[in-house]
Amino acid sequence: MDKQQLSIKYLGSLGFKTLLVFFLFTGIFACKKDPEHTHRFFIENNTSYDLVFHLRRASGLLVKDFVIPSNQKTLFGGGALHFSTPDVIFKVINEYYGLPTDTVEILRNGEFVIKWGGPLRAMDASTNHFYNELSWDIMMGGPNNKYERATFTIYESDLGIIEGN
Repeated sequence: MDKQQLSIKYLGSLGFKTLLVFFLFTGIFACKKDPEHTHRFFIENNTSYDLVFHLRRASGLLVKDFVIPSNQKTLFGGGALHFSTPDVIFKVINEYYGLPTDTVEILRNGEFVIKWGGPLRAMDASTNHFYNELSWDIMMGGPNNKYERATFTIYESDLGIIEGN
């Protein structure tokens, strides 16, 4: 074989190896993490109304904005694998949503019906409040019950709604 044929053969081999490494690399990193292998946080709407959830900074910046259909549970967030249990939800709220000036606003039919203000704290167990540590239902779930599942529930009484009106 002359030098030109060897060069072509070498480049062909190099191209194949490069493509193989590229596909292996992208295949490994393109895989999505199974949501069962993460911490997951929910907002449950235990009312007969569709509600809009706003999480807002003092500056007015809307950090989270989503609809929670009536009598349904909506994913608020998840992942947070850099936090370890217990109480991952409290660590997430404190780090990302728990400034003293942060607020959660709930709207019904476009009207403001409640506003909860940060920071996260322990209040009376009878007080249902987004920033009340005692208002969150925390369970372990996922494989080997390794991941936190935290749910905050909004009730009719939170909205000042009187049944039948």
